[in-house]
Amino acid sequence: MPISAIAGSAALMDFVDGGPWRGPTDPGPQNQNTYTAGTYTRHPLSLAAAHAILSELIRQGPSLQQGLNQRADELANVLNTHFKQCGIPLRMQNFGSFFRFAHEGNLSFVYPPLALELFVKSMINRGIYIWEGGTCFLSTAHSDSDLNQIVDAAESSVAELLQGGYWANSVNKSTHRESAWSTVA
Repeated sequence: MPISAIAGSAALMDFVDGGPWRGPTDPGPQNQNTYTAGTYTRHPLSLAAAHAILSELIRQGPSLQQGLNQRADELANVLNTHFKQCGIPLRMQNFGSFFRFAHEGNLSFVYPPLALELFVKSMINRGIYIWEGGTCFLSTAHSDSDLNQIVDAAESSVAELLQGGYWANSVNKSTHRESAWSTVA
């Protein structure tokens, strides 16, 4: 669901939404408020989804995010180990469950090296969608099978690029994992 949130103390938020509202028969807040707008502002489906997500976060506690972040760290470790073994300057960089693929030495989000662009296209051709902006996220919905698909697609994409002559000065090893993704509960 497309969603965002603005949060703050009641004293500050009253200026945004006008204050407490008690239901359909209430004429609404009498405080003067600041105009705000958004495509899904106060949309019932987005609000229901937000409520469900927040309820689940409360129910599971910090272990949900900790486990998710650990899975992303392990995915990065598996992929970065493979990239390093192949001697290529590609890395999966992550912060928690947010990640992106990057080419060492390139700090531009606008002008990535051709090899990185081809890697992303190859991943997409193998069924791993990477948004045009390059940001990716793991979620609790991603299964061990999904993580295996990501790793397999990355390994195959690297092999394809190496075969095509990209990263010509690489070690050019074709190492694949032996075991299935099952290290994290």
